[in-house]
Amino acid sequence: MDLLNQQRLQRAKQFEKDAEQEVDFGWKTTKLFYSALHYLHALAKQRNITLSKSHLKLREEINPKNTDRLLDFKKHAFDEYHLLRTHSEFARYEIMNNQEVWEETLKANFGAAKTCFDSFKKYLIDNQNLQI
Repeated sequence: MDLLNQQRLQRAKQFEKDAEQEVDFGWKTTKLFYSALHYLHALAKQRNITLSKSHLKLREEINPKNTDRLLDFKKHAFDEYHLLRTHSEFARYEIMNNQEVWEETLKANFGAAKTCFDSFKKYLIDNQNLQI
């Protein structure tokens, strides 16, 4: 494994660890998404594929409905990644006036994001043979 990919995997692991230690549920969710993103790029690199840095282009590069995709993903894994991204965007961009309700909403959002992350990471390792 080349040095750049080792660094990419280290970054993915660090974001995952940071998410566990973070107390703010919005940042926990965001860190999980970026961990998944780095794991995804590491998988691509292991296959000598370069994925786009643009979230929108990357989405098409792994979309199972796209005949020109760069990675062959099952629909459920693609959906997990997309949902994780959606949870991350919600945590970063949405706001509520009631702080107590907002904190509970972020906590629930993180729970859903964690489920997506765990499933996506398992898929990368078990079905796509990501070398961690």
